[in-house]
Amino acid sequence: MESAIGRKRALPAYYQLAARVVGWALLAGGMVWLLVFVFSILAAVDAAGEMRWPGLSRNAVYATLTFLLSFAAPGCFALLIAQFIRYTSETEGKTGWLLAHGAWFFYGCALVLATQAALKLAGWELPVVTDPDRAGLLYLGPSLVPLMAKVLICIGLGHVLGRILPVIGESKTLV
Repeated sequence: MESAIGRKRALPAYYQLAARVVGWALLAGGMVWLLVFVFSILAAVDAAGEMRWPGLSRNAVYATLTFLLSFAAPGCFALLIAQFIRYTSETEGKTGWLLAHGAWFFYGCALVLATQAALKLAGWELPVVTDPDRAGLLYLGPSLVPLMAKVLICIGLGHVLGRILPVIGESKTLV
């Protein structure tokens, strides 16, 4: 019986460690990517001999949103999952800071996604391929529907997390 309980506790501990490693790797890798990107942009501006390079503001917005959405948000999400696993698997565990403020993290992700969409619709993206139907319904449909789904998922996860943590905490005090 003890070996079965030990195996059931070992698996969440493994998942917690894996989520923690992935989360910190994403945050550290994102910071390295951001620094390399910023320094390469600054080197290009310096090589051009002008500080008012027309693409500098677009690149700054691109770098910031890419770091937030591609590195920081998934990294923090992985760390939040690691804290949630630790909190639910231990009988006396307290919520970590990220887990305690996880609902606000999801609301912030929804805000960043909405901001990215607004900037994209305002023309603040780096165009890779020019599309003649870019301003038409052909462009808005495939981009707005998944975006609204992501925003609603983030808001829903924030509500669920905000409501489930007090229930788990209450059940721990009863045991």
